[in-house]
Amino acid sequence: MVFHPMRLCPRQDSSATSWSSHWLRDSGNIIQYDFGGAKLAYIPQHTINQVASDENIRAVISFDDSLSDCSSDTKNGLITKIILSGRRVFVICILGKISMKYLRVLLEEDHVTDSELPIAEKRITSGFANSPYLLASFLRAQFRLEGLSQMPTQGRFHQQIDEAHTVPISVKSSLYDSLQSHVYEMQIMFPGTNFPLPPGQDLVIKKACSYATKCVTERKFLQALANNDISHPHIVTSYTGFWFRTAQYVVSERGSGNLLKFMTKYTDGAQARLNYDWVVHQFMGLADALAKIHGPTTKGNTGFYRNINLDNILVFAKNDLNLQDSTLKFCGWGYARMTDGERNEETSEASCEQASDESIIGAYNEHKPSEVIRGWNIAVSRDIRCLGLAFLEVLVWFHEGEVKMSDFVKQHRYRWIDAPPGGIARTVQQKMKEIGDRGAEWKTLVDIIGQMLQVDVVNTSRASDVVTALGSLLNT
Repeated sequence: MVFHPMRLCPRQDSSATSWSSHWLRDSGNIIQYDFGGAKLAYIPQHTINQVASDENIRAVISFDDSLSDCSSDTKNGLITKIILSGRRVFVICILGKISMKYLRVLLEEDHVTDSELPIAEKRITSGFANSPYLLASFLRAQFRLEGLSQMPTQGRFHQQIDEAHTVPISVKSSLYDSLQSHVYEMQIMFPGTNFPLPPGQDLVIKKACSYATKCVTERKFLQALANNDISHPHIVTSYTGFWFRTAQYVVSERGSGNLLKFMTKYTDGAQARLNYDWVVHQFMGLADALAKIHGPTTKGNTGFYRNINLDNILVFAKNDLNLQDSTLKFCGWGYARMTDGERNEETSEASCEQASDESIIGAYNEHKPSEVIRGWNIAVSRDIRCLGLAFLEVLVWFHEGEVKMSDFVKQHRYRWIDAPPGGIARTVQQKMKEIGDRGAEWKTLVDIIGQMLQVDVVNTSRASDVVTALGSLLNT
């Protein structure tokens, strides 16, 4: 909501002497204020002085029922204190639904002033402290002023927000829960120059507890993407990350849901009104995004995803009736790593690799470059194999429906028991043959996926090769 010059206008009730409620006028829209408490959630910095104008302060104090036993001189003295040093305290009491008699206690007994904000609980020693509910309301409400909030800077993911402040983010309904994190809809209450966003941008915030190591890894990788200027239409845009009090957070653009849930919503590709061209374009876009992650970047860095599956691919659909405009994007970087080209070392830990590979994908050793190359090939090859398997799962859903796709996912997403070393499981080969038998164009696409599923440490397929191969399907 954009705020314009405001005036707090009192309304006299039928008793002619008492004032029961007030209104805040906002360019013709009237926002009601209960006497002693606002229903408005936040007051932006540039409007605080307008809300706490001399006229408004005099009107509220002069006609506040809670000050009815005070003399005119006492009220005038309180008005003077508010105008000289307590305008923001006045606004906080309105926001916290705290009557003006308690504002008087804060100013005259606790000697609270605007310059002290934010106020700590132990700072209040008057009788006001004996009203726990009202005191808690004041402590919460003070952070609803923009000047006492701290918005994380866009493009930075390792920020620490001072516990004495608050983050001007309104958390709305829950979208997704896991053991280590929760994802919510969110809204920035007052965007600033350090967080420029497109108008109407839908956002989500991931909240993880302090011990969630995957979120630490994710923020580290997102910072590496930002440092290396890596962005892509098929990579979810993450805006900022920070640590605040006992939790860590990441703010990103909002999708329509992950690909796995998307598939359960629509019976198959035909029911979703998708076609061959959409499939190839999305596969090509995801492969191109992976190529940017693998690098090398302009700084000479290389990255690994290491957690590609349908849960970590989001669907961005403009509307459910025209899915041809939808886009698939990578997200979920809990296992991702980026090398540091300047320090010439591999920063990844093989948390999801087999133990036999840890020495290969561990710290860079300049005396054994062949091992580093082999380790890089293993990580890249596994990324491409996982992407190929995700592609195949999409094709199973597209042609055979959600039930058979779900069975295929459970059996083959991480299990390659019947596969020869570096080869393809027999049941996967059978499924590829079934899809290839549906037509020449599908056969060609499945052949590309078959190459992706081959693990070859010496001659590792590159994501850029996959992009080229898929691109050729659109040119024929």
